[in-house]
Amino acid sequence: MTTMQALILDHDDSFVWNISAWLKPYFKVTIIDHQDTKKTNLDDFDLIILSPGPKAPTDYPDTIHLIKTLPDQKAVLGICLGMQMITMAHQGVVQELPHPVHGKRSLF
Repeated sequence: MTTMQALILDHDDSFVWNISAWLKPYFKVTIIDHQDTKKTNLDDFDLIILSPGPKAPTDYPDTIHLIKTLPDQKAVLGICLGMQMITMAHQGVVQELPHPVHGKRSLF
Protein backbone atom coordinates (compact mmCIF):
# COMPACT_ATOMS: atom_id res chain seq x y z
CA MET A 1 0.00 0.00 0.00
CA THR A 2 1.33 3.43 -0.96
CA THR A 3 1.19 6.17 1.66
CA MET A 4 -0.22 9.41 0.36
CA GLN A 5 2.03 12.45 0.80
CA ALA A 6 0.86 15.86 2.04
CA LEU A 7 2.94 19.03 1.99
CA ILE A 8 2.12 21.95 4.27
CA LEU A 9 3.57 25.31 3.24
CA ASP A 10 4.07 27.19 6.49
CA HIS A 11 3.33 30.91 6.21
CA ASP A 12 4.68 31.70 9.68
CA ASP A 13 1.71 30.40 11.66
CA SER A 14 1.77 27.91 14.53
CA PHE A 15 -1.57 26.42 13.38
CA VAL A 16 0.45 24.24 10.97
CA TRP A 17 1.03 21.83 13.87
CA ASN A 18 -2.72 21.40 14.35
CA ILE A 19 -3.16 20.80 10.62
CA SER A 20 -0.31 18.31 10.65
CA ALA A 21 -1.76 16.40 13.61
CA TRP A 22 -5.14 16.18 11.86
CA LEU A 23 -3.56 14.84 8.65
CA LYS A 24 -1.12 12.30 10.12
CA PRO A 25 -3.59 9.39 10.32
CA TYR A 26 -4.16 9.73 6.56
CA PHE A 27 -0.96 11.13 5.04
CA LYS A 28 2.78 11.22 5.44
CA VAL A 29 3.14 14.92 6.28
CA THR A 30 6.01 17.23 5.36
CA ILE A 31 6.11 20.84 6.57
CA ILE A 32 8.31 23.39 4.85
CA ASP A 33 8.72 27.14 5.12
CA HIS A 34 6.94 28.98 2.32
CA GLN A 35 10.33 30.30 1.14
CA ASP A 36 11.69 26.80 0.53
CA THR A 37 9.40 25.67 -2.28
CA LYS A 38 12.18 25.86 -4.87
CA LYS A 39 14.11 23.23 -2.89
CA THR A 40 11.19 20.79 -2.88
CA ASN A 41 9.79 18.64 -5.69
CA LEU A 42 6.08 19.40 -5.47
CA ASP A 43 5.30 16.50 -7.82
CA ASP A 44 6.10 14.14 -4.92
CA PHE A 45 3.00 15.27 -3.01
CA ASP A 46 -0.61 14.21 -3.44
CA LEU A 47 -1.91 17.21 -1.49
CA ILE A 48 -0.52 20.70 -0.94
CA ILE A 49 -1.88 22.72 1.95
CA LEU A 50 -1.32 26.46 2.15
CA SER A 51 -1.31 27.44 5.82
CA PRO A 52 -2.79 30.48 7.50
CA GLY A 53 -0.47 33.34 8.25
CA PRO A 54 -0.25 36.74 9.90
CA LYS A 55 0.03 38.93 6.84
CA ALA A 56 -1.82 39.76 3.62
CA PRO A 57 -1.70 37.55 0.51
CA THR A 58 0.35 40.18 -1.31
CA ASP A 59 3.12 39.65 1.26
CA TYR A 60 3.70 36.18 -0.22
CA PRO A 61 4.23 36.73 -3.97
CA ASP A 62 6.28 33.53 -4.32
CA THR A 63 3.38 31.41 -3.07
CA ILE A 64 0.92 33.17 -5.36
CA HIS A 65 3.29 32.51 -8.29
CA LEU A 66 3.63 28.88 -7.20
CA ILE A 67 -0.16 28.44 -7.18
CA LYS A 68 -0.34 29.74 -10.75
CA THR A 69 2.19 27.12 -11.89
CA LEU A 70 0.55 24.07 -10.28
CA PRO A 71 -1.19 21.66 -12.63
CA ASP A 72 -5.00 21.76 -12.54
CA GLN A 73 -5.20 18.19 -11.25
CA LYS A 74 -3.01 18.90 -8.18
CA ALA A 75 -5.05 18.85 -4.96
CA VAL A 76 -4.56 22.13 -3.07
CA LEU A 77 -6.24 23.29 0.13
CA GLY A 78 -5.91 26.86 1.33
CA ILE A 79 -6.72 27.71 4.94
CA CYS A 80 -7.49 31.37 5.73
CA LEU A 81 -4.51 33.20 4.16
CA GLY A 82 -3.94 30.16 1.94
CA MET A 83 -7.45 30.46 0.46
CA GLN A 84 -6.93 34.19 -0.06
CA MET A 85 -3.74 33.45 -2.03
CA ILE A 86 -5.56 30.89 -4.19
CA THR A 87 -8.24 33.51 -4.87
CA MET A 88 -5.65 36.12 -5.87
CA ALA A 89 -3.71 33.67 -8.04
CA HIS A 90 -6.88 33.06 -10.04
CA GLN A 91 -7.70 36.78 -10.46
CA GLY A 92 -10.20 36.90 -7.60
CA VAL A 93 -10.50 39.88 -5.30
CA VAL A 94 -9.46 39.83 -1.66
CA GLN A 95 -10.41 42.89 0.31
CA GLU A 96 -10.75 44.02 3.88
CA LEU A 97 -14.30 44.46 5.14
CA PRO A 98 -15.21 47.57 7.13
CA HIS A 99 -16.01 45.48 10.25
CA PRO A 100 -14.44 42.18 11.35
CA VAL A 101 -16.78 39.22 10.81
CA HIS A 102 -14.42 36.34 11.56
CA GLY A 103 -16.42 33.60 13.23
CA LYS A 104 -19.69 35.57 13.06
CA ARG A 105 -22.74 35.30 10.85
CA SER A 106 -22.72 37.86 8.05
CA LEU A 107 -24.04 38.47 4.57
CA PHE A 108 -20.46 39.33 3.52
